Amino acid sequence: MKPSSRIKKPAFRHSLQTLAAISIFTLITPQVTAAEPTNSMGWIRQQIERLPDLQAAREKRNATLSQANALTQPLYNPELGAGYEQEGSAENYQLTLSQKIDWWDQRGKQSEQAELLRVKAEQEYRRNYQQTLSSTLQALVNWQASRERYQLAMEQERQLDQLINLVQDRQQSGDLGQIDVELTLLSLSQTLADTAEAVAAYQSSENEVRRWLPNWQANRSLLNKQFWQRLSQLLQSSSDKKPDQFLNTLPELRIAKAEWEIQRAAAEQLQLSNKPEPSIAINAGRNGEDDVIGLNLSIPLNIRNGYQDVNQAALQQTFAAEARYLAINRELRYQLDSSRALAEQYRRQKQRWQTIMQSSQANSGELLRRQWQTGDLGTSQYLQALKQRNEGINAGITLTHESRLAMITWLYSSGQINQVFNF
Repeated sequence: MKPSSRIKKPAFRHSLQTLAAISIFTLITPQVTAAEPTNSMGWIRQQIERLPDLQAAREKRNATLSQANALTQPLYNPELGAGYEQEGSAENYQLTLSQKIDWWDQRGKQSEQAELLRVKAEQEYRRNYQQTLSSTLQALVNWQASRERYQLAMEQERQLDQLINLVQDRQQSGDLGQIDVELTLLSLSQTLADTAEAVAAYQSSENEVRRWLPNWQANRSLLNKQFWQRLSQLLQSSSDKKPDQFLNTLPELRIAKAEWEIQRAAAEQLQLSNKPEPSIAINAGRNGEDDVIGLNLSIPLNIRNGYQDVNQAALQQTFAAEARYLAINRELRYQLDSSRALAEQYRRQKQRWQTIMQSSQANSGELLRRQWQTGDLGTSQYLQALKQRNEGINAGITLTHESRLAMITWLYSSGQINQVFNF
């Protein structure tokens, strides 16, 4: 048989390898950082608290707290008035000091609103903080999964590189035909496309992590095995707790309840403000040669407008806020139940995969290669077996990825996501 020349590898592999080399160089290049906490979760806290998003949330909270302080101030300021008139040769003048009286204690209702506004402000900041932390953890989980898929694709590419050399050697010696070479090249072409996609996903996930953790380095260990073990223990220990123990601590629910109570207090204050309130004025002055002192009392008469429609509208808004609170309570209860069930299901499925695959995957590649070399497997069968092996490993990566995302979602839905800082 005439020896066939070795088939050249596709030209675009050089650019792909260059891209992979740049990615690896990025991983190992050290970055200069300021003094940071040694605890990884403490470092994450430090990073996210510097984000502009959370800085804006803090300023919004401070603005609401200032608004609450304003509500605790007295409603009415005294008024000072002065008058002068000339009557013939006599000059008359007077000085008036008047004060409207908060007869129905509207200030008390405003102070009640102020306390509720403070609660709402703190809970809104807490919600923003927890959302930021959840997004950060999810970004890290996505990066870990994309890195493992990238490494798997690179390993598969190396395997096919070696296989091509072996197939071509055996073709030259007459053991294999051209069809085996063609099948191997087709598999390599598909693998190159998968590798390029894995590299792109890997770099995209890396950029997403840096969005939340500006000083992050890819070689820094953050969410290690111990972290996930403690999170899994927290998930399992929560089965004995009632849903209300979680729901009552959720920022979303406490915000909705505060908004309802603020609306109720505002409606009550509006009703009080529409009631007549007296004003008292003290006059002092001169009328010609005589000193004049007077005391005036005025009371508005709600005759033409009793404000019933305005009061009714405020009351109906209170009913709407209450209904919204009940709807959010119901929605969050379902989210809590479904997130926990999903996290538990993924946890069990991942454990099953580990039992089935983890003990054999380390040796399965070498076993398949020996069977192909001894002729027990044809080239097409060998390539199909390699594909199935990689699909099985990739299934484990996906299960781990989805399981971790589900646990983070449950942490957020149960209001316990800040617990990670104790890990």
